[in-house]
Amino acid sequence: RMTSLLLVLAMCFAMLPTTAFAVDDEGSTMPAAYSGGSGTQKDPWIISSVEDLQTLASTINNGQAAEFDADCTDTGDGIPGNYHGYYFKQTKDLDLSGIKSWDPIGYSDGCYFAGHYDGDGHTISNAKSTGKNDDEGFATAGIFGWVEFGSVENLHVENANFVATGQGNYSFVGGVAAVAFAASIKNCTVKNSALESKRDYNNNCAGGIAGYSTGATFKNCASVSNNIQ
Repeated sequence: RMTSLLLVLAMCFAMLPTTAFAVDDEGSTMPAAYSGGSGTQKDPWIISSVEDLQTLASTINNGQAAEFDADCTDTGDGIPGNYHGYYFKQTKDLDLSGIKSWDPIGYSDGCYFAGHYDGDGHTISNAKSTGKNDDEGFATAGIFGWVEFGSVENLHVENANFVATGQGNYSFVGGVAAVAFAASIKNCTVKNSALESKRDYNNNCAGGIAGYSTGATFKNCASVSNNIQ
């Protein structure tokens, strides 16, 4: 009977879905390997499916990624984690047409992307979003929302439709990143997309690559045939 019970338990565990997090040797929770990789520069986490991209967004937006930082002090500001010092690489073109409203990867100054994302020349297409509002009334829409202290490179965005409406505060919309703060954006393009920033009674910012930036660098980027409002 004991043998039969163990076999049943083994079958049950085998059928469980892979969780988004695992526990390392020191007992801390670490992000799952996505479709592969370990998050280092030489072995980045692999983004090869829409589900991988959603995992990246959700772990930041729900606060689970806040503790992960390869070196919290290397900017001189002691910034919190959000994958700072970790690396991601996209290996396939991704079509987001099946998602009703895309939540940006990092939607506020508290939940931001601080890692390094390499699109490897691939495209993210057909994303649509009505934006995501934070508790302070800021609204954000883009593939990435707030990119702070991190980087996005070699990524192409096509046929996106992003709209965000600030509720008493700024509204940010960008094809690649809604906000780029002390970040690096290079070799990125946005084509044939509609990018609209609305407001109820405050400021709005929209741009082909980024809606708003401060202390950021842009290199070899292009916004082509986009409707920006």
